[in-house]
Amino acid sequence: SWFSRTTRSFDIIQMSLIDTWAATGAGAFTLSENGLYTVEGWRMFLRRLTAPGVFTVSRWYSSGDFSETGRMISLAMASLLAENAPEPGREPLSAAAVEALRRWTQDKGFQVLAMPGAASPSGPIERLLEADSASGLDAISATSFLDISAPTDSRPFFFNQLKLSSLLDPGLAERAWQPGVFGGNLVATVTLASLVLISLLLVVAVILVPLRSALSNVDGTTVFAATTYFAMIGAGFMLAEIGLLQRLGIFLGHPVYGLSVVLFGLIVSTGIGSLVSERHPLFSTARLVAWAAVLGGYLVLLPWLGAALFERFEHVGVGFRQALCVALIFPAGLLMGFGFPTGLTLARRADGGLGPWLWGINGAAGVLASGIAVLLSIQLGIDVVFYIAAACYLVTAAAGCVLHSSLPTMTAGAIKAGART
Repeated sequence: SWFSRTTRSFDIIQMSLIDTWAATGAGAFTLSENGLYTVEGWRMFLRRLTAPGVFTVSRWYSSGDFSETGRMISLAMASLLAENAPEPGREPLSAAAVEALRRWTQDKGFQVLAMPGAASPSGPIERLLEADSASGLDAISATSFLDISAPTDSRPFFFNQLKLSSLLDPGLAERAWQPGVFGGNLVATVTLASLVLISLLLVVAVILVPLRSALSNVDGTTVFAATTYFAMIGAGFMLAEIGLLQRLGIFLGHPVYGLSVVLFGLIVSTGIGSLVSERHPLFSTARLVAWAAVLGGYLVLLPWLGAALFERFEHVGVGFRQALCVALIFPAGLLMGFGFPTGLTLARRADGGLGPWLWGINGAAGVLASGIAVLLSIQLGIDVVFYIAAACYLVTAAAGCVLHSSLPTMTAGAIKAGART
């Protein structure tokens, strides 16, 4: 964040163990995204170097644990390839500098894993250094037990390297006790899965079971459509919220800014959307479909629009960046605000006793989606979370149309009256 706003250039930019994977190693996911270890971040550092400048990064290395070193080299290669550097893995320093470095490492008894003009003693590192494209780096990562792909701002989880496919590996139990990030990643994944499972059990026990009496004497199609509708708006809203929190925090420069700006923007915009929905209800299937299409389309475009705006305005002051984020959030929040009051009005017209059940379903879906959103963003990327949120609202529209079809005599005035009630 600071580098994006400075106009200075530097002979040396140094990152020497400025953070650890202690939280990840202990099994935590909260705030595990890190913008310092992404392709976009390293490209920024490279652009702030003078012509002979050096960017140096120090991280942990264990001869029995290739993971962190491999991912750092993959990140370096991807950053240089993105900057169109010729043969980035083999572009040498000056002969004198290389010789001085060789003598120094020899005197200190250090193991050299990669040096200009020499082959690496590590096969995986050598393959990474020989890659000539981002797709080549991804192909190497695909064959690795751990995820050593280059993190990006869309997937800024440098310290989370566990692949879900690795959970099926026969040597999982043995690797879990080895030093390094894998054990912590495994604990974090199991912890998150356990939290989702516990949340599901508690939701069923304290919300769904007590409220199931509200379903008595209600048409099955109506129950299914209304339940799907409220589950999808609960999940879609939470997925979008978690995605915004993770994505905007990097642009704003601090997690506290991301939390406050996203919550403020969503609360205000969805509140306005709910208010507007009273005057302009989605009283027809055409309006329901149009609403979902516009909202879903905006959520799909949001990562691309955000990336373009972030690159254009990353150098401006924090106040302007906060205002820009609120403006980016507002259209999505405004449209999402239509979902709940519209669904509640339709459900009440279908059967007035469904209200408590649907409130419970909406809350339950939001609780479960919060944990699932974190797992999805780490495994697939934050952008994918927005795409799934968009899909949730498309399903919402389909369920809303089914629900609306059971009310052939409903008019706009009747829906307005129901919304006011």
